[in-house]
Amino acid sequence: MRTGADYRKSLRDGRKVWVLNSGPVEDVVTHPTTSAMVEEYVTWYDRHFDPAWRETLVCADGSPVWGILPRSAADLRKLGASFSATTFINAGNITHTPAYGLSLIHI
Repeated sequence: MRTGADYRKSLRDGRKVWVLNSGPVEDVVTHPTTSAMVEEYVTWYDRHFDPAWRETLVCADGSPVWGILPRSAADLRKLGASFSATTFINAGNITHTPAYGLSLIHI
């Protein structure tokens, strides 16, 4: 599991980003249009290392809850609680966390 700092660093890979009606973005980490979203994701990653969030976001084996293949009602409840807890903070406005779509991979 990467940290927020790892995520932030990964964005500085030479990618070319343009903001509509604004032009090219030199650094998505610091640009006024993109930096708030970057920081939301940084916080999301860092929560996995926060002891207060551990039970909600991390399985007993240390893997992230969002990466499990649900095989029981308990697994689904844990996965649902994880998504619910993290989306409640931002009133559901950040609907696509870095975990978005992973459950589709398991199908």
